[in-house]
Amino acid sequence: VGTITYSCRAVDPLVDLSASANGAYRPRQMVEAFAFGNTLSYDLYFDAARTIVWGTGADAQTLPRQNGSATVYGRIFAGQDVDAGFYLDLITVTFNF
Repeated sequence: VGTITYSCRAVDPLVDLSASANGAYRPRQMVEAFAFGNTLSYDLYFDAARTIVWGTGADAQTLPRQNGSATVYGRIFAGQDVDAGFYLDLITVTFNF
């Protein structure tokens, strides 16, 4: 779970969450920091039930015009056969007005 904090008084912003740094999308992929080629699939969601993928284009989400915050929910998919390690990714948040 993470939080995006924002302030927007003019319009309801449409918010995009980018694909993974390696270009993976639906699902996104984290890469192991100290090894080459190991990835861990995950995704980011708009709702706590993790049914609405939050992403780009048709997957962007409109947030209410306010001073506030939006919660981002994550899920790492079960059943992945990956090495133990430190996995990371970089996601860009874009506000469209």
